[in-house]
Amino acid sequence: MTVAAEAGLPIVGGHTVKSPEPFFGISITGRVHPDMVLTNSIAQAGDLLYLTKPIGTGLVTTALKNGKAKPEWLAEAVKIMKTLNKAASEAVLAIGRCAVTDITGYGLIGHLSQMMAASGKAAILNFSHIPFLPGAVELAQMDAFPGGSRSNLLSVEPDMLWDGDFAKYEKLLLADAQTSGGLLISVKPEFAEKLESELNCRKVKFDKIGSVVDKEKWLIKIQKS
Repeated sequence: MTVAAEAGLPIVGGHTVKSPEPFFGISITGRVHPDMVLTNSIAQAGDLLYLTKPIGTGLVTTALKNGKAKPEWLAEAVKIMKTLNKAASEAVLAIGRCAVTDITGYGLIGHLSQMMAASGKAAILNFSHIPFLPGAVELAQMDAFPGGSRSNLLSVEPDMLWDGDFAKYEKLLLADAQTSGGLLISVKPEFAEKLESELNCRKVKFDKIGSVVDKEKWLIKIQKS
């Protein structure tokens, strides 16, 4: 209820389900002005790519179920999952026409591939620039991935170009299925400084992780550094 109120969403109905584990689902009905619709289909060659939350919630939550999650890993993952994308989306709206998607169940490269396919472009990511949650890399090296992350990688692998020597766990990290992940923003270089300013003033953390190029035989190329 507290987070819904922060997002400006009144809870107006619902029903109760008996379950040994707590869970909930929400169906949201709302309105948006046509000029304020954010879409993943307008990325342009030359755009810079920004990510507003680190990757790894799938790994940490799976480790929790298996009794392998350190308290400090779980605390940071919960903090990230509880953080709304409201401030980040407001920063994007202050800029204007940026291509945007949130990173959820299909993982970083799954949602990025959808953005590039919708835009008719390709993307280059710098692996060393991608942020990961505390414990994510360690858990990845232990092969503690949820099943959805493995399915994600199988799905996007035909459209990937791995430029460097990547271990299997590194590839799976980029496909890790996220819960309440951040925004992936594609913005023109001339508006990048303004975007960073808008994110900073709203205390939204971000990383510049890559760029958009003209259409290639692949949708995403991952560079080691």
